[in-house]
Amino acid sequence: MAAGLGFKDFVTGEVLTASDVDGYLMQGIWVFADATARDAAVTSPQEGNSCYLKDTDQVLTYSGTAWVAVGGSAAFSGCSVTQTSAQTLTTSVDTVITFNAETFDTDSYHSTVTNTGRITIPSGKNGFYRFYFTIGLLAQSNGRRMCSLRKNGSSVLFTVETSELGQNFVQPTLTSTGTVELVATDYLECVYYQDSGSSINTNGTADRVNFGVQYLGA
Repeated sequence: MAAGLGFKDFVTGEVLTASDVDGYLMQGIWVFADATARDAAVTSPQEGNSCYLKDTDQVLTYSGTAWVAVGGSAAFSGCSVTQTSAQTLTTSVDTVITFNAETFDTDSYHSTVTNTGRITIPSGKNGFYRFYFTIGLLAQSNGRRMCSLRKNGSSVLFTVETSELGQNFVQPTLTSTGTVELVATDYLECVYYQDSGSSINTNGTADRVNFGVQYLGA
């Protein structure tokens, strides 16, 4: 794909060359279903190339290093999931926190039936995501409390921890937020570890146990 050459006033009888076609006539707004289709079709974008993505209703231009949205924001995409009943966490075991309810889910990021602990990136939504989680446990004073954001079942991206709470009436809440780069089919989980010596339940309410992502763009 050639770089855009700007505007040219063609005259009657002028012979179009391949470079004319690539440099002038191919510089309109390309329309693609999503970023994945665009990247498959345009493997070497040039500065000034432009496209429209149907899935996000976005017009983007290529800056020379990345596709950048033009004008207003794209339609919101993301999800927020919660617990409405307590989950038991066994001592000294990594446990994936499960979420049985959704506050919202714009693009089927989450299922309340299968792999309910996962938020999975849908097709056409490769890019950067803002995540957050809040995980609260019922009172138990001994040992550590640690919660990690894990990608694809193995890669630990973020971890927050507290230890030796000292007061049996304390209900510890671990929370974190940050930005990660993900591609379609990647999935995130909140993985909790506690070593109090006995099982502890999560708080089991939407305000104390929740997890979500917001798509920021490609």
